Amino acid sequence: MIYINIDYDNVIKNKESFRLIITSLIETVYNKINLVKIDVFVRLYGGWFEKSITSTSRIKAMADIQKYFKNIYKIKDKYIICRYQFADYIIKNQHNSDQYELTHTIVKRPCEKSIIISKNFTCNNPSCKIKDLSKWIYNKNACFEPSCKEKYFNAIERYEQKQVDTHLMIDTLLLSEKINNDDYICIASDDWDFIPIHIHLSYKMKDRYIIIRKEKTVMYSDDIITKNTSVLINMKKEK
Repeated sequence: MIYINIDYDNVIKNKESFRLIITSLIETVYNKINLVKIDVFVRLYGGWFEKSITSTSRIKAMADIQKYFKNIYKIKDKYIICRYQFADYIIKNQHNSDQYELTHTIVKRPCEKSIIISKNFTCNNPSCKIKDLSKWIYNKNACFEPSCKEKYFNAIERYEQKQVDTHLMIDTLLLSEKINNDDYICIASDDWDFIPIHIHLSYKMKDRYIIIRKEKTVMYSDDIITKNTSVLINMKKEK
């Protein structure tokens, strides 16, 4: 069995993303698993609830999964059987026999009141409006009309995920305690917040722990992870 915990918004960018995750993963473990049929259990982590109501992000993800995510992939002479699950609960374990739904995973935040344009930013476009933008930010107006009395941080809202990274890490640790000795665990994410668990599980699981990234980002922890024989994979270029 291969368990994949996916940081959904971080690595799923288009209809090809999951196929690339599966392809990259199976090609890496292909010669290590002497089975024709490989079971893959996929848990998807993201902002699936606004308060206790299903979020628009989840509805879109559900539609994309039905349309683009296959239940069976064939890679060379192996069949990959995938099961999908939204990560709504902490994985069951010896300390937690009840499943408590984790809601409020996407929240509305006010816009930051202090924003500046980087001094190192340059634009070669002759019609660049960066000076106008800088002036607008400095004045903190809600719109570009000079007479506007409202402030932009009152007019702009932003949404962010909460609990998601912590949930993914807890589930991954719990999985590492209960899986069989020939099972694999994979986290698919570029997020630096997972570096501590990457290091921990590289010591614990060695080459049965796999990290899949979308970008070819070098993290300071890569040397110790690969030294412990855990596997770092960069997804193949998306179409």
